[in-house]
Amino acid sequence: MAEAEISSGLEELDTASISTSKTFVGALPYMAPEMLDKSRNAGKPAGKPADIWSLGAMMYELISGQKPFGVGIIAARNILEDPAPQKPSFIDRKLQFQSLGNELYKLIFECLNKNPEYRPTADSLVQQCEKLCYPVVERSTGKCSYLHPKYDWGFIQSDSGDEIFFHFDSVYGDKPVVGSRVCFSAFLGVPKPRAHPVVVIKDIGNS
Repeated sequence: MAEAEISSGLEELDTASISTSKTFVGALPYMAPEMLDKSRNAGKPAGKPADIWSLGAMMYELISGQKPFGVGIIAARNILEDPAPQKPSFIDRKLQFQSLGNELYKLIFECLNKNPEYRPTADSLVQQCEKLCYPVVERSTGKCSYLHPKYDWGFIQSDSGDEIFFHFDSVYGDKPVVGSRVCFSAFLGVPKPRAHPVVVIKDIGNS
């Protein structure tokens, strides 16, 4: 209901009133172009393709840590006028993440097509995701407890109390510092279990 109201009344809202609406500001970065400009959908109500767009926007945020078209009022303009965002550069930095990262970005790019008719269906997305190669392993959280002063490795103190080894080659995205909260999967190793992949948990309060 909130999105429908936003779509029909966007042009009637002034900047001050929009800025005070947390619902509006929170929804904007995930709204499809046809939700913001009905003329793009021949005046028809937005349907399932708008949900696919929203999914693509959330997928981009999950792999990059950034909303694809920004936040607040500027997001609406960017969604209507700008092309889909470029693939995050760090996807290509490490070979072990490159293949899966490129496949995921391809799906995201298709979901963020300005023309709703060209976006994949939900069934198509499920089929494409089933073909992706990735491990289904329990994820854990913990804190980076040690970084070697000269070499690219360190240890994670898991929330369960275990000490886990990790190498920077297994870090996806930003590198951790001592004290960073991280999410990881642990595999058998000697003398310590090994974490892969390792993702720094972003502090949303400081973003």
